[in-house]
Amino acid sequence: MGDHDVPPGPPPEQFLRPGPAPYPQVEPSATPPPHVAPPASPYPVPAPYPVPWGGPVPPRRTSGTGLAVVVGIAVAAAALGVGLMLVDDALSSPNAGTTMEDVDASDPWFVDELDSTAVWVEDLAVGDCFFDGPYEGDGDIGSSWEVDVVDCADRHPLEVVGEFELTGDRLPRQNESFFLDLEDRCWSAFDDNVAPDAAPADLWITFYWPSRQSWDEGDRLVTCVAATDRLRRGSLVGGSRPT
Repeated sequence: MGDHDVPPGPPPEQFLRPGPAPYPQVEPSATPPPHVAPPASPYPVPAPYPVPWGGPVPPRRTSGTGLAVVVGIAVAAAALGVGLMLVDDALSSPNAGTTMEDVDASDPWFVDELDSTAVWVEDLAVGDCFFDGPYEGDGDIGSSWEVDVVDCADRHPLEVVGEFELTGDRLPRQNESFFLDLEDRCWSAFDDNVAPDAAPADLWITFYWPSRQSWDEGDRLVTCVAATDRLRRGSLVGGSRPT
């Protein structure tokens, strides 16, 4: 072998950009990346379905004037898979009767078969069970103006478990510290409103926060949402909006 006959080294590592998805997601105790494309989901829902930190940030709230709001930490978009959605053993809540069941989600738009009410994201109330609306936007950021609220007795992936308002004159910088603070405050709201043994093991927290535009119009509300990777029936906090 000559002086220059050196065997080739291993090929360079390749990094693939994740494909776009309707929901951004972030999970507790991890550290969310600045911008990551959300996972794909069969539902017209933010993403608000959350996943562990490291997921993309989905679109969020809209103002009463119809302005789209940037969604808070992604909702469990990835959680809701295509096709038959299987659920572990039915879980029941002593205070709200939450149960999880096998659900045939072969039709990703089966929410249309339910008796639902379109509601602005900012008008959601604690105890509302809902499907997120379709997202518009690129990759990690999108916008959702309204969601479909259903009776909590019907199958659903999301429920509002708390809310609080931000303070200050300017919208806080949306960095890791900001997300962790909102996550901690949402878990505190969850603890205040949900019995310890009422939540399924695969539940996580996500949230909606004001967009820059809605902030300038006076919007300060953060809406905390409990999401699961399966559709469920029943309310974690015992509330439901009549349809």
